[in-house]
Amino acid sequence: SKIGCLATGMIADCHSAIQRARYEAADFEFKYGYSIPPAVLAKRMADIAQVNTQSASMRPLAVVMMIVGVDEEKGPQVLKVDPAGHFLPFKGTASGAKEQEATNFLEKRVESIPEYSFDETVRTAIVCLGSVLGSDFR
Repeated sequence: SKIGCLATGMIADCHSAIQRARYEAADFEFKYGYSIPPAVLAKRMADIAQVNTQSASMRPLAVVMMIVGVDEEKGPQVLKVDPAGHFLPFKGTASGAKEQEATNFLEKRVESIPEYSFDETVRTAIVCLGSVLGSDFR
């Protein structure tokens, strides 16, 4: 199975967080013999981020991670991990400079998102980008 990750924040911190997520996923698969579920990876990354907030000798990574994947038992999942160590599941979310505008756009469509086909999901994402960025994607 595949898991995707979007990381926004300081570039060096994003690189470090992605490398750690890759390590955690590979370690899980080596130990247990199957791919790590997205929720487990998000929890592990949130635990690591939270530990960094407890010590004065380490600074928290300035990264917000969105982990996207398909769990064999729970189906498609989107989880967001913040630098403080919180992680939450979402039906649709945004991250970055125009996060609030994109979140408002998605909140208007949250009721119908679970029934979307793949094509409708991609179309909604493109319309959301166009609406937030103020440009026309064709």
